[in-house]
Amino acid sequence: MEHDKYWAERFEQLTEAELRKADDLSAEMVKEYRQTAQDLNDDIQRWYARFAAENKMSLAEARRVLTGRELAEFRWTVDEYIKYAKKADLSEAYIQKLKNASARVHIDRLEAIRMQMAQHVEKLAAKGNARLTDVLRDIYPDAQMRTAYEVQKKKGFEPFARIPEADVDRILKKPWVSDGLNFSDRIWRDKERLLNTLQGELTRGLIRGEPYGKIAQRIAGRMGVARSAAARLVETEAAFFSSRGQLDAFRDLGVEQYEFVATLDSRTSETCREMDGKVLPLSEFKPGITAPPLHCHCRSTTCPYFDDEFTEGETRAARDPETGKTVQVNSRLTYENWKNIFVDKTQTLDEWKENVASQATNAPGTLNAGAQSGTIKSNLWSTPNGWQMSSGYKYIMNSAKASGVEYRSVSTFAKLPTDDEIISRLAGGDKTKGSCASLALAYAGNKAGLDVIDFRGGLSQSFFSRYYNLNNIAHFSGVVSREITLKRCATDLAKYLKGNEVVDGKEYCLIAGAHASIIRRLNGVLEYLELQSPETTGHVKNGWNRFDRYGNVAACLYRRFGCKKTVASRAILIEIDSFLNNPEIRSTLGYINTDVNAQMKGVTGNVK
Repeated sequence: MEHDKYWAERFEQLTEAELRKADDLSAEMVKEYRQTAQDLNDDIQRWYARFAAENKMSLAEARRVLTGRELAEFRWTVDEYIKYAKKADLSEAYIQKLKNASARVHIDRLEAIRMQMAQHVEKLAAKGNARLTDVLRDIYPDAQMRTAYEVQKKKGFEPFARIPEADVDRILKKPWVSDGLNFSDRIWRDKERLLNTLQGELTRGLIRGEPYGKIAQRIAGRMGVARSAAARLVETEAAFFSSRGQLDAFRDLGVEQYEFVATLDSRTSETCREMDGKVLPLSEFKPGITAPPLHCHCRSTTCPYFDDEFTEGETRAARDPETGKTVQVNSRLTYENWKNIFVDKTQTLDEWKENVASQATNAPGTLNAGAQSGTIKSNLWSTPNGWQMSSGYKYIMNSAKASGVEYRSVSTFAKLPTDDEIISRLAGGDKTKGSCASLALAYAGNKAGLDVIDFRGGLSQSFFSRYYNLNNIAHFSGVVSREITLKRCATDLAKYLKGNEVVDGKEYCLIAGAHASIIRRLNGVLEYLELQSPETTGHVKNGWNRFDRYGNVAACLYRRFGCKKTVASRAILIEIDSFLNNPEIRSTLGYINTDVNAQMKGVTGNVK
């Protein structure tokens, strides 16, 4: 039946959106594991170079006590470890272990390198635990609320309570498998196993008198196994809490039956194929048995099952939580609208209906009559008379809508924020796949007086990261830009930027290599704007950075922008002053503008 297909497809999309968050984290953790493996390799290599003779060391040689100078160096290192452990909120037991090591007067060489290995693995586990906690804390309530929204499209719109953060944390801590361990317990258990394995490989290599390279090879292999296990843990836990969020929404809204939905392709397991399409009472919803995840890498989902027809687009009854009025609304009431009205209660249904009516003449893809005569409906900003809609704008509007990018209208600031205020409200560690382009556009919009924020991720991030779409924006009516053809991307672009094209005091959006950023020349010095840093140890501060921080402009273009030194390419340079009073820019930024509660940024993000 058609309504069956609707529910299956809709919940497949919802689940896929949640699991993409896990995919992003898995990719980040793979990088962390590889970096940790490299750090371990470097430390052991330096240790061998310092103490081994001809790249070989016996266990007896490794057991030699550190000299006074070596012990002083070790204590300094351990003191740094303690500082990090306290800052990262590592276990008191580990911190005490470090303190005990620092206080000892006799430490041998092997103990010293084992302590270094432990620090690397402790840091890795702490980062993984914090990041996975953040992702699951997002996935569970998001899956619950989005499920509630979809179900209410069928049953009628009613107030829905946002789950308190304390309850979310309680649910996350509760084990859901038979061994009685939650995801955090598993991470720390796996940390102990990994550390014991790595230290054991080193000791066995010393007993055998093996050269450094052979030991390093086995340690790298063990790290590879641990890396795969960590990725499986992320994916499995994400699938469970997405499923748990759906279940709790079903319960809250009185759903009596659910249907198992498998994503049917060549990778679908036989277990999920056999379950696909089965309708079960909600009382039998048991993750791992009758509900996802049924196995590692499981991407199946569930959807509510109703016996009667459902046609998307028909009207539904809705009770305004503020006024108590019952009205008929279109079932296409967006998730953000529903959340504002029925969850956050920042808007009433009447207010929403008024907004819909007022925006009808200025919807995405059209300019209202006011724009044609010289003013936008808000009357807060104006456009030149005789404004002609560009083909690039038409393409962006149609393409963004067809791609399913959600639209949130953009308002103007009552008072223009300072540059520092703009950076503060926009910047943060990037928890998306890389929002550099949409962030740069959001900054340019803020400078033009438009209240827009980013870090939406998902379809919006993907859409605005495409060079073709950015090039269309560069050709909007009134936008001043130039496309630069480069034979050697980093080298030629560096020469261009150092020339007279970049005017002192003006700001530009530069799209080049694999990155987009705001740049400027200030008092003769070229700078780029960082907006994606978590500002944790090892990362730059958000804000303006000199292009010569890597030595010279070409090096910065290579290392930060991903411009290849000898590869031909193109770059786009947009004068962001030309965004001012531009109706096409304002309308486009609605596909970037993000609910502040949905921003995917924070200290667990990264520079991308």
